[in-house]
Amino acid sequence: MVECMNVLSNIFHFPHVLLYSKDMEQDMARIRQTAFQQIASALTLDDLEDARLSFLGRKGGLTVVLRALKDLPDQERRRMGDTANTLRAELESRIAQKRQELEETVREGILKKEWLDVTRPGMKIGKGHLHPITKIRREIEAIFTSMGFGVVEGPEVELEHYNFDSLNLPETHPAREMQDTWWLERDLKEKYLLRTQVTAIQVRFMEKNNPPFRIIMPGVVYRREATDTSHEIQFTQMDGLMVDKKVSLADLKGIMQTVLKRLFGDTIKTRLRAGYFPFVEPGVEMDIECLYCRQKGCSICRQSGWIEVFPGGVVHPHVFKAAGYNPKDWRGIAWDIGVDRIAILKYKIPDLRFLRSGDLRFLKQF
Repeated sequence: MVECMNVLSNIFHFPHVLLYSKDMEQDMARIRQTAFQQIASALTLDDLEDARLSFLGRKGGLTVVLRALKDLPDQERRRMGDTANTLRAELESRIAQKRQELEETVREGILKKEWLDVTRPGMKIGKGHLHPITKIRREIEAIFTSMGFGVVEGPEVELEHYNFDSLNLPETHPAREMQDTWWLERDLKEKYLLRTQVTAIQVRFMEKNNPPFRIIMPGVVYRREATDTSHEIQFTQMDGLMVDKKVSLADLKGIMQTVLKRLFGDTIKTRLRAGYFPFVEPGVEMDIECLYCRQKGCSICRQSGWIEVFPGGVVHPHVFKAAGYNPKDWRGIAWDIGVDRIAILKYKIPDLRFLRSGDLRFLKQF
């Protein structure tokens, strides 16, 4: 650029003096030499653009020379005009050739930087798998459906009527308190909550369906309580309900034992004992031997050697009445399985909270 300006300064040193073609010819020769050198020495596209503007831009050296042609006689103006246009074409050709070379260099640099060996074995993409709760839920569902049970689901946001009133839970029951239940709207005529038990589906189903039937009701429930190794605010339950003319505790015991043996093996030891639940009468609970200590006593089973897994009983007449059934015409048995609890027992998980922690280090083990 400096050399180009030196050339121009020679041309316009005496602006009021007539320019002669011989001087202009020498100036164009110097522009040609300087421009070729600057174009050849350009290392980047920006350098090349600077060179182009120095000689072919609006204020470039050759452009200024072309503007000065008007001061030459006609014959000389035509001759020098041809010479200047030839030089302009040469410069444009050199610049285009140099630009192509620089662009190729840039492209090669990018390709070298981003080079990929397509023959190299790719990275192994890990396959996803089912969550342990989902595995156990599907396994239990498969056991029941093979026994002729249908699968029914219900809303997680439930009315107080279905969650408590219809299930024979009195107004004074502790489960209705704010510290035990997630209430959503208590000031409306209809009170809404996050269901605390999937048993709430029972009356909803019975209101719209006539017996006999046998169903299971899987789903997530919510309890407002402190969390520890065996308690969570969210967990999965699977209730069962069987209504017919003649069903009894003997049928319930048979169902419980069949399901547990298919889950834990034929050698699993069980025991049936009395229990209390407002929506059944009489109520029972089936325990299995502690899979950690095999009845020797440990912290998991609280030194008892047994773990409760299967509460149930004969459907209470008040529940039938709430659904519009005549308790004298129909009998029913109902039960509940804690899917999360079955999962931690089957997989020997020491802390219930691991299941919903989202920790991939834990989940990848299944």
